[in-house]
Amino acid sequence: MKTLGYLLVFAVGLGIGIGAICVYRGISASIHAEHVLQAAYLSIQLLEEHVRQNHGEWPNSWADLERLPARDWSMYSWPHDSARVQQFVRVNFAIDPDRLARQSIDEFDAVRPIGPYYPFHDTGRVAALIRAIGETRRTGD
Repeated sequence: MKTLGYLLVFAVGLGIGIGAICVYRGISASIHAEHVLQAAYLSIQLLEEHVRQNHGEWPNSWADLERLPARDWSMYSWPHDSARVQQFVRVNFAIDPDRLARQSIDEFDAVRPIGPYYPFHDTGRVAALIRAIGETRRTGD
């Protein structure tokens, strides 16, 4: 009977331990996803600003975006946190902007999340970037 009690205590302890690990991993993934979301929002805003200031030209690297005016965005201070933003999103600097201008929001693939993420395509920011690319490349603004 004593052995059964020890087994029960062990099983309950094991269950609590596994549950705690699951909760920790869920919270960690959620925090990471929020970092990705905010990094994506900032990157898209920077890309739109660069495109508008440079007559529809797509930036060649993060360095091009780092030359934009400093700003605070949620949990990031740009350009001070550039390396941190790059840990959470990948920008395709080699992409053809004319191709981007023809993409739908769902097809948009110039900014990619790294790791778990919350969706960011349907917030209007991606649509504004696609629209800016199309307008500036068409008119040369």
